[in-house]
Amino acid sequence: MESSLILPDEFQPSKFYCSLILKACIYYTIGMSKSHLAIYTLLCLLLFGCEAEEPIEVVFSNSTTSSSSSASVKNTESSASVGNEPEIFSNTALPKSVLIEVPFSSQAPDGNWDPPYDEACEEISLIMAQRYLTNQSFTPQEADQEIRNLTTWVELQNLPVDITAEQLAQVASEYYNLQTKIMNEPTVDDLKQELAAGNPVILPLAGQRLGNPYYSGDGPPYHMLTVIGYTSTQFITNDPGTKRGAGYKYNYDVLMSAIHNWTGSKETIGQGEAVALVVLKN
Repeated sequence: MESSLILPDEFQPSKFYCSLILKACIYYTIGMSKSHLAIYTLLCLLLFGCEAEEPIEVVFSNSTTSSSSSASVKNTESSASVGNEPEIFSNTALPKSVLIEVPFSSQAPDGNWDPPYDEACEEISLIMAQRYLTNQSFTPQEADQEIRNLTTWVELQNLPVDITAEQLAQVASEYYNLQTKIMNEPTVDDLKQELAAGNPVILPLAGQRLGNPYYSGDGPPYHMLTVIGYTSTQFITNDPGTKRGAGYKYNYDVLMSAIHNWTGSKETIGQGEAVALVVLKN
């Protein structure tokens, strides 16, 4: 009796598999039985794995009527750019692209860049993450009021106008009762791992190294923004330093090289440590 091998639809041909097919044809012509040929092909597939036909984008969104975030997976390519659950995703099996649907506001919701808005990038970065985690959106007026409330509270805690990632973690815990963690010397994969788990990441930055064309002048010497996803080559951010900052993309190398924690001086910001503040879902 002749035997045949039926492969699932998800096994898609690649250059490697084309070479297997060619070899299989040669072996068949020199007398290998079909049953032996089927076993040979199956062993090769098991040893070397198979490739997905399309990249996977994971989209995390919080609805205003649900108390927990939800994730949907779809086969698609995700598309302003600049520069050239850990228990679910391992470092070697991350989705090719991820987007967390975090609501956006610039640090000057009404276009007023006078104090406190000119130095409110830390506060609004945290507010955006908090609104996502608590299933809330906001209007520009609500964002404006929340910025004024939070900056006033920060001042009452005797914290400086410019604060470090560690100090922002303190604010997140004491003001919003959020859980956070600090990552030291994060890599691209470290950030992608957190984003794939649905955790927004706030980065302290030497802002002028970002080269964002929508910044005023050279941009802020010290800046913070919220990372909400990634593609195969870029991080997706909510950058509050511009009204065009919703979903703004930076190439990996541009964003990673700009990560510098606050040193207490704008002149030495480029010497600040590379740290990231992860705002946890649970």
